[in-house]
Amino acid sequence: MLEDAKHKRFDMIFVEDISRFSRSAEDGIKIIKDLRELGIGVYFRKEGWDTLTDRHDFEFGLRIQIAQEESRIKSERLKWAMNRLHKKGGWNGAAPYGFDVEDAFLKVNDEEAEIVKLIYDLFTNQGYGLGKIARHLNANKIPTKTGVQWSQTQVSSILDNKLYNGEQRQHTIESADINRKLQIEIPEDEHIVFNYDHLKIIDDETF
Repeated sequence: MLEDAKHKRFDMIFVEDISRFSRSAEDGIKIIKDLRELGIGVYFRKEGWDTLTDRHDFEFGLRIQIAQEESRIKSERLKWAMNRLHKKGGWNGAAPYGFDVEDAFLKVNDEEAEIVKLIYDLFTNQGYGLGKIARHLNANKIPTKTGVQWSQTQVSSILDNKLYNGEQRQHTIESADINRKLQIEIPEDEHIVFNYDHLKIIDDETF
């Protein structure tokens, strides 16, 4: 959008309210000033402000700071909830191939589990490489979780993932700044790890 603004492809941006525009006070204030220099205004419907004709820079700064703080608090609550779920052995996010999520816990998807076993067999017993495995799966019209074509990367991620051997490892990354979408890696000794026999698709020796 900002690139289009530089090329004058529009004259005005309409936004529902300040909190929807930016949750980073620093970024939001800078963007308003940059757009104003280009002759492009931002109209906030809820506040009734047009940044070209109304000068509410001070109040805008205060409100966007409040939105940023509300976003931070919400992020902290979410992190606490996810951490609590992880400690109970729960799972947040999409289910990996071979599994389903039921009531926030992983369970084996029997149909996909057979494909996981096939992938390991092709690799360990039949000497197939990653690309050949992907081509074999695609040629036999075996769907991925999302319906896209199999790739070497997807095959490799299945062969490398200890989850298929029953090790559920979470709390590996954490949001450092939700407003800038920055994440940090958690030290390995702080990971939350469970070893579940009921999630084991591949036996120890094969893995």
